[in-house]
Amino acid sequence: MTSIGYGESQPLKDNSMEAGRQANGRVEVAIYANEKMKKAVKKAQM
Repeated sequence: MTSIGYGESQPLKDNSMEAGRQANGRVEVAIYANEKMKKAVKKAQM
């Protein structure tokens, strides 16, 4: 698992107001298939 802080470098909203800072304090989760899972999917599609 890897964590990366983007709040300062990639804000969604303006940080000058409280509402903007709250919107920028977010957590995004991305799940990617590894090579084993990709091969299993290809095999199941054939």
